[in-house]
Amino acid sequence: MGETPLWQLFRDAGEPGASEAVDLLAGRLARIGADPVLEGVATTGERLEMLTLMPLAGRPRLLVRLDERSRGAAWRLTTRSWRDGRWVAETRPDDPWHAVRDLVAAFDSDPASAGPIAVALAATDPDGRRRERAVSAMAGLRRPEHLPFLALRCDDWVPRVRGAAAEALTEALRERPEHQLRVALPMAAHLSGRRRGGMALRIIELLVEDDFARYAPLLLHDRDRRGRRLAFTVGQRQDRWAYADLIRFATREPDPAVRLEAARLVTRAAVDRRDADALRELAGVRFVAVRSLALAGLAELGHDDEVAATLTDPAPLIRAFARSRATRPAERYRMLLSSDQIPPDSPVDVVCGAILGLAEMGDRRDAPLLHPFLRHRAPRLRAAAVRGLVLLDSVPIEETVPLLTDPHRHVVREASIALRTYPRRLPAELPWTLLADPRPEVRLGGFRLLTAHHPIVRLTAALTLAVDPDAVLAHRGRMAAVGLIFVLADRFLEPAPPSGVDREHVAILPALLEQARPRLGRHDARLRAVLTRWPV
Repeated sequence: MGETPLWQLFRDAGEPGASEAVDLLAGRLARIGADPVLEGVATTGERLEMLTLMPLAGRPRLLVRLDERSRGAAWRLTTRSWRDGRWVAETRPDDPWHAVRDLVAAFDSDPASAGPIAVALAATDPDGRRRERAVSAMAGLRRPEHLPFLALRCDDWVPRVRGAAAEALTEALRERPEHQLRVALPMAAHLSGRRRGGMALRIIELLVEDDFARYAPLLLHDRDRRGRRLAFTVGQRQDRWAYADLIRFATREPDPAVRLEAARLVTRAAVDRRDADALRELAGVRFVAVRSLALAGLAELGHDDEVAATLTDPAPLIRAFARSRATRPAERYRMLLSSDQIPPDSPVDVVCGAILGLAEMGDRRDAPLLHPFLRHRAPRLRAAAVRGLVLLDSVPIEETVPLLTDPHRHVVREASIALRTYPRRLPAELPWTLLADPRPEVRLGGFRLLTAHHPIVRLTAALTLAVDPDAVLAHRGRMAAVGLIFVLADRFLEPAPPSGVDREHVAILPALLEQARPRLGRHDARLRAVLTRWPV
């Protein structure tokens, strides 16, 4: 069997708890760095090593875990135990970190001729002197793939390493910011969340403050939101954004934090200037938080009629604010939803907003207005009608049950959520029939209906879903079964099946558990321990 591809090692090592994959990745990196085939062809070898290290620039969490595993590996490789009259190493001969140790030892013997991977791995070594030599080598090489390692060492616990890394990172970013910033920024932003971290991001921030015209455009045109947020914050602090710039941020910026702060500043400035046109521009964007701020500004300027026109907005926040500024909003909703008042070409969004708006402020007497929409040809209106009837606490069971097999998955979802609170009013076999349906959304709807039953019934449904051919449903069933372990262990301690449960459900549990064993993993034994107390 061939060796695992490098891209797959990067992917596997990025998964939570994948310590073994991180070790394998470190060993593969060391072997590439020490490959004798590359001797005598330095240009090709360095190019290969650069391409090998660059994926770590976009995976800061993986690099941090590699650094942590490196410290633990050094202890494991030197651990010995006394066996059969001699000292024996605790580690396996094929431990991947042996290759890392050999490569770092080669770096120690001749740091000047070491390759990029050897220098990078030496920068993760537990020995502070070795890390300092690696940082010095990185400062001399000035390679972009080393910038994440320099950012990591900026928060080193050894002051000399920390200072040398900060100086090297600063010089690299000053020399070629257009190429270096995007490589260093992900790791710098990731480390800023540490209690004693943030030095690398602070270096970038100081550079932006000192030369805003050079660094800010590079960050604002980068795809990384953290860089754009940093540039916007520094620009706001230095009062560099004009009114038009803030409007552009509020209407087009993809980062929600920057967008919301810009919208807040624009709203305040527009109210002071009495610039209703700018507020109308903000009220027309698709971002709910920006629209809400703009409508608040329009209301402050006295344009209540424009605010009231958003009574049927798709967003609940906008509808609620519009109702606070409208006169008799409930009557307006009722008139709009009357069958003889709805134009045939009414936009679906408007009717959906009216349905949900009435449900949010109406009472059960308004339920008959929503019943016709359960049979509407537009699936969004059928789903909105079901959700509105749930809010009014007036779900018609007989009319909602057929929607459990509706052709549209959103309607199925709303119907199953609406009916799961009425388990005794539904046919007992209905959820199990749905759980065997060919469509995944219908099977999920049947599972939702069973979540209102006894924990034993829920466990039966969860184990059935855990072996579903659909991966998403199987994961949901597995997580539900794992969660029920604690419920069963805490509530049902008697050595007999719980009362009030059909013994048929208890009887089929062992067979279902056997089928789901590959999906349950280590939780399989805990479930079996609970089931063995109940003789069938």
